[in-house]
Amino acid sequence: LLDMVHEELSLVDQFASLK
Repeated sequence: LLDMVHEELSLVDQFASLK
């Protein structure tokens, strides 16, 4: 579960970088 959350956080981080 934590692994999935970490992956999602990474995705959010990438999106934040794009914005």
